[in-house]
Amino acid sequence: MSDAGDKKMIDADEYLNRSLPVGDARSDGYTVLIIHTHGTEAFSEEGALYAEPGSYPRSTDPEKNIVAIGEIFADALNAAGIKTLHCREPIDARSYSNAYSNAADIIKEYIKEYPGIKYLLDIHRDSVDLTDGSKTRMVTACGGQPTAQVMFVVGTDRLVSANKNWRDNMALAVRLQTELEAEYPGLMRPINVKQGAFNQYFTPLSLLIEVGCDGNSMAEAKRAARIVADRLVKTMTTG
Repeated sequence: MSDAGDKKMIDADEYLNRSLPVGDARSDGYTVLIIHTHGTEAFSEEGALYAEPGSYPRSTDPEKNIVAIGEIFADALNAAGIKTLHCREPIDARSYSNAYSNAADIIKEYIKEYPGIKYLLDIHRDSVDLTDGSKTRMVTACGGQPTAQVMFVVGTDRLVSANKNWRDNMALAVRLQTELEAEYPGLMRPINVKQGAFNQYFTPLSLLIEVGCDGNSMAEAKRAARIVADRLVKTMTTG
């Protein structure tokens, strides 16, 4: 895993063996909330071999941006009996600089109405540029098909003391990472440990999930989403 904070070594085994604070997420009430703090994030055109340096594909169309990826997660969880709410609003369309504070307000409103929410998933797509400004296509092969790589981002309490449960979030990320990488080698990028909190302290468990980057196509991202969503179902129903 990549620690962007104090650069100390992180003992993954410590987190792999840590019990999660949430058991079976199947319930009569809603237990999962999916949001998109940067919901306008979109992807490169299908089959594109080149993206203009400095371009960052964005869209307010939920069929063309990261919201479509969130829908895959929501559908998979709901189909498994894990009642999931999906906020389809592209929160950053209001204000990119205030996206996280606006997202916090939305999260609090959902929790107020649905106090049984245990998981918060903030689903993004990454942006990775090379030194010449060209786009990186974070891709691997799963089942013989080009599939976007995925990265979990875990915030800590270094800048936001309220993020006290970040080690539980880390345990969730490490468990998922280990299982996914064992079944689909090359799918997962290193877990990115950050100093910021990314609103990961409102629920017992929370993850920021980067599905692909702007060099990937929507189809590649959807393949990755289906794989990760399937693994989430298994984790959320076994605890």
